[in-house]
Parts: sequence; C-alpha cells; structure tokens
Amino acid sequence: LAAAEGQLITAWDQFILFTGLPREVKLVEVRDQPKPPPPLQEVLAHLESRPDVVALNAQIESAKSNLTVAKAGHLPTLAVAGNYYLTRQGTQQGNSWDVGATLNFPLFAGGLVKAQVREASERSVEAEFLLGQTKRQAEIAIRTAYNNLVSALDQLKALESALKSTEDNYREQEKNY
Repeated sequence: LAAAEGQLITAWDQFILFTGLPREVKLVEVRDQPKPPPPLQEVLAHLESRPDVVALNAQIESAKSNLTVAKAGHLPTLAVAGNYYLTRQGTQQGNSWDVGATLNFPLFAGGLVKAQVREASERSVEAEFLLGQTKRQAEIAIRTAYNNLVSALDQLKALESALKSTEDNYREQEKNY
C-alpha cells in the first residue's frame, strides 16, 4: 500500500508537470467512444502528401533538371556582347558603340561534360532511390500506427466489457452480503 501511494504521488507530480494544472484539479471521466479509424487503404492514399515525400519528389525534379542542363554542355554556345562609349579616341572616334559575337564549340570538353552528365544522372537515381526508401518506411510506420490504434480500440472494448462484468459481479456480491 505504501509503494502504491508513492507511485500515485509520483504519477500526480508527472501529471502536474506535463499539464501545468494545479494539484487540486478534479479529474472527470469522460466516456466518449473514439471513432473507428478509416480503412487502411484510405490512410495510405495520403502517403504522397507527406512533407518528406513531397520534398523528395521536388528533389527528383531538380535532379532531372540538372541532368538536362548537364546534357546541354555538349551544345555550342553563342554569346553576344555590346558596348556603348561616351567618348572614344583614335581611329574609332566617330563610333560610339560596338557589338561582338562569340560562337563556342566544346570540342575538347566532351570528357568533362560526359562526367557531369553521369554525375547528374547518378544524383537523379539516388533521389529516386531515397524516395522509394522513404515511401516504404512511411508505409511501414503508418501500418504500424494503424495496427496499434486498431489493437488499442479492441483492447478498450475488452476492458470496458471486463469493467461491466466486474461491476455486475460487485453488485451481486454486495447483495449477498
């Protein structure tokens, strides 16, 4: 009895610590029946809207865009530059502007570009792998939580039935004595 009273005091102290309620608070039992959970497949349908899955989908899109950019390294580039001069000296004195164009063919950069494409491709594959792994882990976590909830609801029903039987037994015992 002394040990149980000590445990009760400890439990009250923890309750007060976590809730912030005063020690004199009266607890009232509310017997609202919890709603049954929706079917598991309906819960799993929301897997794609989890923030970690959404973030990894965005990471895959980014990796695919980077792959396209890396592949563009094989293409020639054209750069156009222009200048406007307020004053100019020498033979170009009458000209106040000029324009230049540069066309660049990456003939000797093939190995570098190929390596960049391979790296971008591997990043895309890695992102897809992480997405698959995250989805599997999330599905396992959801299934586990769902099964725990269903089990707890079944346990609640069994405990309520046991409580009712115990109360009925108590009333019968009380009548006999």
